[in-house]
Amino acid sequence: MIKVNAPSRLHLGVIAPAEVDGRRYGSVGLALNVYETEVLAEKYDKIEVFGCRDAKRFARKIAEHFNIDGFRIKVMKLAPRHVGLGSTTQLALSIAKAILDLYDVKHDIVEVSRILGRGKVSGVGTYVFKYGGLVTDGGVGSFPPLLTRCEFPENWKVFVVIPKGKGLHGREEDRAFKILKPKSHLTYKASYFVFMKLIPSVMERKFEEFVRSLEKLQEIVGTMFSEVQGDVFNPKSAEAIDVMRSLGLRGIGQSSWGPTVYGFACERFEEILDDLKANLSAEVLLASARNEGAKAKSFSDLLSHRK
Repeated sequence: MIKVNAPSRLHLGVIAPAEVDGRRYGSVGLALNVYETEVLAEKYDKIEVFGCRDAKRFARKIAEHFNIDGFRIKVMKLAPRHVGLGSTTQLALSIAKAILDLYDVKHDIVEVSRILGRGKVSGVGTYVFKYGGLVTDGGVGSFPPLLTRCEFPENWKVFVVIPKGKGLHGREEDRAFKILKPKSHLTYKASYFVFMKLIPSVMERKFEEFVRSLEKLQEIVGTMFSEVQGDVFNPKSAEAIDVMRSLGLRGIGQSSWGPTVYGFACERFEEILDDLKANLSAEVLLASARNEGAKAKSFSDLLSHRK
């Protein structure tokens, strides 16, 4: 038996929603230690999959591609779907890794992600699965290439708020990207704040510079997406963002299409958490970045750990 545990993720922004100088997309993402995905796989004489509807589709695709004809999959934990936490990619890759590790099939998780149809817009879900931490990708090609990956400071905590509702996904998301035609200078500004401000501030452990650059990035990215979502942020997220600002959180932003929003702090964690819960009718979590990717353990590993 194999157990795979994978992080959720925040999507901090798409740098180029429309093509600029022959390149498109490019993303920033952060792995989290909350709402982790967990999948169990064991050998079996046929294919059985339990847990959610998409799990069977991903499992069968891996079985067909790698010519594997017997296993039982159970999805034990999964992040909420289509709220901005990257649940679909983490589910797909957790299932794939569990099956392939179960049969000792050597694989590159990035290639597996491509086989499963992930990475058409963003590669950050794949790279946080593989590495954890803060990652950026370089937009579409055969698969979005990893540009940077760095450790995120453990004492910088992130408050995750999940209002009711769903973000765009599937065909609605595809249609939205066809509509978006932001001005190219916004993409250049977003690139500057990602690569000259945001990433250096994390590497140099400068919290104030990090939150300022993230706030600016969110303003720029939100402006590029406002044509579709109606404003800089998803309207479903507006109340939560107002409350988070009033409580002094910094680096506030929207993950992907929302409605999940986030804000950062380096002190007063429990006080802020209590105040958020008291003032919002939404799910509120206090999280840390997860600086490691997905982990797989065999049944023997699990038994020795229990001892």
